[in-house]
Amino acid sequence: MKILPIILMISFPYMTYAETFEEIFGERDACYLMTDPQGKVIDSYNERLCSVRRPPCSTFKIPLVAMAFDSGFFKTMSTSIPWDGKKRSRSSLNQDQTPKSFIDNSVIWISQRITKSLGAAEVQRYAQDFSYGNRDSSGDLSNFWLSAGSIRISAKEQIDFLRRLWQGKTELSQSSLDLTKKSIAARLSRQDEMIYGKTGTCCIDRDCMRRPGREFGWFVGVREKKSKTQFFAINFAEKRHFKGYAGPQAKAMAQRLFKKTDQKHQE
Repeated sequence: MKILPIILMISFPYMTYAETFEEIFGERDACYLMTDPQGKVIDSYNERLCSVRRPPCSTFKIPLVAMAFDSGFFKTMSTSIPWDGKKRSRSSLNQDQTPKSFIDNSVIWISQRITKSLGAAEVQRYAQDFSYGNRDSSGDLSNFWLSAGSIRISAKEQIDFLRRLWQGKTELSQSSLDLTKKSIAARLSRQDEMIYGKTGTCCIDRDCMRRPGREFGWFVGVREKKSKTQFFAINFAEKRHFKGYAGPQAKAMAQRLFKKTDQKHQE
């Protein structure tokens, strides 16, 4: 009787290939920071760059939606702001907007409605209360968070702001905080974790939104996985133009970075 060899295929979790940060970010000057609720660093890449202040771009919609609920501009999650009738580049902008669609569709005309409704002094008061970056909203009220605007924030400061927000250390009511969290719940959340966050894209090269050019990208937020809460910030400056907006690119990198972080802490 012929005995055939039996080959056992054994899979070890720790043998799973872990991408390098360089493979994830490619030709980009990037930083990644993740901390626990006390601010202790869980994982990082290029921490020096994580201390450099940048324009927040559309990540500023997180404080904006919080301001909107706190001031009564948004009253509930079903509040609908009528479209102003102006045709814009994306169809998702050319419709009425709720707090959730404002965040998901990154609707700049709602940002501008909120700041106009509040006024410069009240926006500045919120920037101070939130300890948001350099706290300087003195620029043009319609775009002070964009490339040439006055307000600047580092990846580390983005996390500091989110920690203050999550831990109720601002003047926001609990109701406003709860509604803000619902608004920024991200679509990439899975069954075993919840991701809250916002992307942001700004131009490095002039008019990069209208023609190919280098961009600066953000994805910042909070990850709740099992009993753990983690705060993260990802940003990068492109060394060359890449297809697609930089903010969504940063968001797409997030799960790869989270997987790398998880593997690191399983070793």
